Amino acid sequence: MKLIKYFYFTMLVAAATSCQKVLDTNPTDFINPDAYYKTPEQLQSALNGIYNSLGTQEVYGNNYLYMFNTNTDESYGRIVELTTSYQYDAADPKNELFWKGLYVGIERANLLLSKVDNVTMDQTAKDVIKGQALFLRGFQYFMLVSNYGDVPLILTPTKSVTEVNVARTPMKDVYAQITKDMIDAEALLQTQTATVLGAGGRLPEPQFRGCWPGYTFIWQAFR
Repeated sequence: MKLIKYFYFTMLVAAATSCQKVLDTNPTDFINPDAYYKTPEQLQSALNGIYNSLGTQEVYGNNYLYMFNTNTDESYGRIVELTTSYQYDAADPKNELFWKGLYVGIERANLLLSKVDNVTMDQTAKDVIKGQALFLRGFQYFMLVSNYGDVPLILTPTKSVTEVNVARTPMKDVYAQITKDMIDAEALLQTQTATVLGAGGRLPEPQFRGCWPGYTFIWQAFR
């Protein structure tokens, strides 16, 4: 009988110890931003994430190139949907996903821009990363404001999931920020020429002085 009681006591202690270890374990399913953005490789990976947001289904992967352009001079859809017929409101799923997809890219850009200057690395290489992030943020705001008009202008990382009720910013102020981001990007990407890149898919040095604000360059860069 004493052996049985000892066995159960041992099992209870083991179970309690096991549970305590599980409860004390730090989360491992996401990266803490404060523990990241420490090396040039991590900055490059973060920059890749901004580019990646443009290729998702929410943006260029489907919505922007297809769903929002089906019934235009370029094409016509065989299946009539509210989105492709321009008969939709804010509750339309594809319309909502396009909005969210662009703000995901903007959040990634804001986070990278808030950390990039803290990394010790070659300044020219750092400028190239920072310049691309600035341009990509401005470009995504250009898509937002040209489709929705007044939109929330968020230029710093979101620190809490409760920070979601952000007032819309007047169009003229959003365009002013777009212009600033692109002009700042131009100054930082002087070494990022098409010849140096050797391939498409990355932003070369902008060539848009004297025109509003890099519109021609936008399409040249992503062709």
